[in-house]
Amino acid sequence: MAEFPKPNTIVIATAKKVLEHGAYFSLDEHKGIEAYMPIGEVSSSRIVDIRDAIKEGKKYVCKVIRVDPSRNYIDISLKRVTEQERKSKLIEWKRNQRAEKLLDLVAFKTKMDKKALIEALSPYIGSIFEDYLALFEKPLKEGIEILDQTALDTTLKKAILDVANEHIKIPLPELKAEITLSTLAGDGVKRIKEVLSVVENELTNIKGIKSVDISYVGSSRFLIRIQAMNFKIAELAIEKLDKLLAQKTNNLEISYSFKRL
Repeated sequence: MAEFPKPNTIVIATAKKVLEHGAYFSLDEHKGIEAYMPIGEVSSSRIVDIRDAIKEGKKYVCKVIRVDPSRNYIDISLKRVTEQERKSKLIEWKRNQRAEKLLDLVAFKTKMDKKALIEALSPYIGSIFEDYLALFEKPLKEGIEILDQTALDTTLKKAILDVANEHIKIPLPELKAEITLSTLAGDGVKRIKEVLSVVENELTNIKGIKSVDISYVGSSRFLIRIQAMNFKIAELAIEKLDKLLAQKTNNLEISYSFKRL
C-alpha cells in the first residue's frame, strides 16, 4: 500500500471527479491514494461553479491539509499553495519524471530489476547527488570521477554515463578573462602575437577543453573565452592561463595584467 502524505506536504494531484461542493483527486506520487478538495479550498475568491476552476484530468499542485489513514481520508487545498511552492514543486515533479525515464534505460541496459536498481542507487541520493536526475547531470558537469565516490560496479557506472551522454544536454560552462599586454619593444606586435599564440595552443591542448577564443577589445586589452566539458576543467585552464602569461611575458619583456570576468 502506498504511503500517505503528511499534512502540509505539497503534492501533484490529478482531478478525477468534480462534484457540486468539491472534487476528488488521485495523488500522482502516492499511487492508489485519493484525496478530496472541498470547494472552499479551491480559491480565495468566491466560486459560483467549481467546474470553472477544476477540470477533470488536469494536474494541480496542492497542499495536504488533513490526513486520517484509519478512514482512508485526505483533504487537499489549492488556495493554500504559494506561488513559490507551486514553482518548486513543478520543477521537482518534472525532474523526477525525467529521471524515471532515464532509470528505465539504465535498467534495460544493465538488465537489472528497476526496484533493485533504485535500491542500489538510493544511498547516494541526497548525499552525493541531490536527486536521481543529478545522478546523470553531475558526471557531465563536474567530471565522471564523481561516480568513483560511490561503490557502484563498473557496469552500472558505464550504463549511467552512456545514458547521460545520450539524453542529457548540459550547456558547456564558459569562463572569461581579460588580459592587457603592452611592450615598448620595436617588434612589440610580433611579441604579443607570440604570447597569444602560445596561450591559445596550450589551453586548447588541455583534455576536456572544447574551445578557446581570443578577441581584441581595444587599448592593448584582449578577451579570452574558454569553454570546457565541466567547470573543474575550465578552472584549471584559467589557472594555467595566469601561469602561462607570467612565464611567457617575462621572457619577451612584456608587461601584463590579468582579470577574471
